[in-house]
Amino acid sequence: MYELIDFELFFQILNGSADPNKLQPDLLRLLLSKGIVLSLREDRGAEAITLLEKTALLSPLTQIQDLALQSLVDLAVADTPLASQAIYRLAIEQNFVAAQLAIEQSNIRFADQTTEAVFALIVGNLDLFQKTDPDLKLLTNYFLSAERAIQQVILDAANKAHLKNWTQIVQGIQEGSFESIHDLVQCYSLYLDHERALLFSLLEKMAEQGSLPAQDAICELFIETENPQARAIAYDKAYAPQEAIQRALFYFLSNNWPEYERLDFNSTLLCTAYENANAHLRRRILSTSRYSGQTEWLGLLSTGSHLRWLRDMSDADWEHTLQRLKESNKWEELWQLAQSAPPIWDANILKILDTVGWVPSRDEEKNEFNILIDLIREGLQTPPEIRSPKRLENPPGNAACLAFSPDGRHLVAGRSDALICHWQIPDGHVYAAPWSTPDPQTRTMALSSGAEYLAAASGDNYLRIYYLPEGKLIKTLAGHTNQIRSIILLPDERSMISGGFDGSIRIWRFPQGSEVKSIEAGYGELFALAISPEGHFLLTCGVDPAIRVWSLPDGQLVRKMDGHIGTVTCLVASPSGQIAASYGRDQTIRIWNYQSGRQLTQIDPNASSNTSTKITSLLIHPNEQVLIGATDNGLIKLWSISTGKEILSNPLMVHQKLINSLALSPNGESLVSSSQDGTILLWNLDTFLTSRQPVESARTDSADHIQEKLNHGAININEKNWLTFSMELIRWRQRFDVEVGDFHPIQAGEFDIEL
Repeated sequence: MYELIDFELFFQILNGSADPNKLQPDLLRLLLSKGIVLSLREDRGAEAITLLEKTALLSPLTQIQDLALQSLVDLAVADTPLASQAIYRLAIEQNFVAAQLAIEQSNIRFADQTTEAVFALIVGNLDLFQKTDPDLKLLTNYFLSAERAIQQVILDAANKAHLKNWTQIVQGIQEGSFESIHDLVQCYSLYLDHERALLFSLLEKMAEQGSLPAQDAICELFIETENPQARAIAYDKAYAPQEAIQRALFYFLSNNWPEYERLDFNSTLLCTAYENANAHLRRRILSTSRYSGQTEWLGLLSTGSHLRWLRDMSDADWEHTLQRLKESNKWEELWQLAQSAPPIWDANILKILDTVGWVPSRDEEKNEFNILIDLIREGLQTPPEIRSPKRLENPPGNAACLAFSPDGRHLVAGRSDALICHWQIPDGHVYAAPWSTPDPQTRTMALSSGAEYLAAASGDNYLRIYYLPEGKLIKTLAGHTNQIRSIILLPDERSMISGGFDGSIRIWRFPQGSEVKSIEAGYGELFALAISPEGHFLLTCGVDPAIRVWSLPDGQLVRKMDGHIGTVTCLVASPSGQIAASYGRDQTIRIWNYQSGRQLTQIDPNASSNTSTKITSLLIHPNEQVLIGATDNGLIKLWSISTGKEILSNPLMVHQKLINSLALSPNGESLVSSSQDGTILLWNLDTFLTSRQPVESARTDSADHIQEKLNHGAININEKNWLTFSMELIRWRQRFDVEVGDFHPIQAGEFDIEL
């Protein structure tokens, strides 16, 4: 505040009757500075605006800072673009809080969308940020061209906004090393769709500028995710991985045969790639081999990898191979293949040979061949059935849900009468007397290894955790506001996820019970959850037709998979990774690759039936490419995932009413079904699995083990015939292994076999 004497002196100075130097130095400096600021404001030129900007930021006098900033605000409101740009530079590049507040409180027009997006992020206006820059391209372009200090401001704001993936992408791109780019590719399937698109566009730009890590990454994306855009760009630009094994694999999968043959003329690189690949990639390599005819490399596999290859072949691969050999009249090759293939395909081979009247030329093989042909003629007219089930002892009543322990030794059932039943597996003996829960209608459960802890949900919207050895309730968890439909344990058994009709997904510590995170799915009732084997992905389905894929542990929506029409009621993920199956009220089963988001197959569950049934439960076998489904009229059906065809000649027909639940032991040998008819049945899959395992992979004692089953097991005629046939094949193969040591080729046209 000015004193009265100051006003008198001001008047004299303004009238020219006093020297301004009579003012106190500090007051003179203040007045002079104000005058300069106001003069700059009137000037409005570029130099004046720049000086106002510097003054607002750097003046040691607070009043002058405020005046300079207010001058810029007034000019910006009056539609002076240079002033608007100056204020946003202060707010963004200098992280000047006063400028940020001035912008929020004034009606200042944004210079451009990039400025608007970056400003919104820095001040925490996430709604505006997401509206302005939903795909993060504006923010990314600004960040990569900004100075280091500004980049740090943006990174800090991005971390506060939980943009973890974006931060990882831009920092990896900025570093640009082979290691940092490779890490981004490994996380690619975890990113949201717009984040994946952003990463790909950045890699494409870097690759065009000559970045070898980016060129490598584009090739790796094709190898790992089958990304067609990555293949097209790499092929067009002649990109290839730097590392020789990856380069050979890339050329092979992209059908670039001239380059592949130049690089890997003896196929050693491809063999190494196959031996080190996961199951999904191995099957993809085999599929490429089948359709291209490039199969010479199979003969170079080590014994262990050769057996793995036989196991990797899908039903579609076997159908194709047998058809090609038959069309080419390769009878000797078919006979050779019959001595290594799974019995189910050996039977098909021998039927072909018997139909055309072929017999081996060598006398030492004729006797065994005739024995096998006789077995085919006598009792192998239908596929192997699954052994008649054992009925598990339990009180009268309806079991609504089942759960296996991860070690496969315990099974529990939740019932509508509030009882929990507990059995030992595989013998099916009762482990302990049934015990009661506080609320009836147990609908879903999850069991820890060793059957130590049980998580269960009933009709009262609570989750309960029990110490199972004593049947003791230790935690009651509140949070859901409607029926809980699904509970799953993460692979490390430290976390549990639940979902239900309130549309929420909740993550809990297990068995402590504290809630870690709640995710609002945002599309109504949830019917089922599924988890990827390594615990990186959560899949959900419900009233919305889309299958949603979420990343864990952050709970971000990664992608939607569209295809169903109407509510999706059943969902399961393969224990071996990447594949999921779903069933909806459109009465279709759909097979998905949830990492790429592609639909692979569509199955009509009623294709072989005159009556329409609904699927009530789905499972994917952990070791076979087999889908198992239960129906509302008491049937259990099995389909080949690769062909979509039913595997059993007749569905399993034992239950009299709707099947509530299916459960499969982790080793895939025991199947359990529960029905509204009050029965819980334990199915032994031994013979079914034996028929689908390559004869070549049989243990030395396998034949004796089968003989013991034949002598003492309670088996039906179909199982007896298939076991006898399998035993004969194994014994012959084991003799054959002694007589013949090396693999030799079977030329099958597009898909040759090396044995």
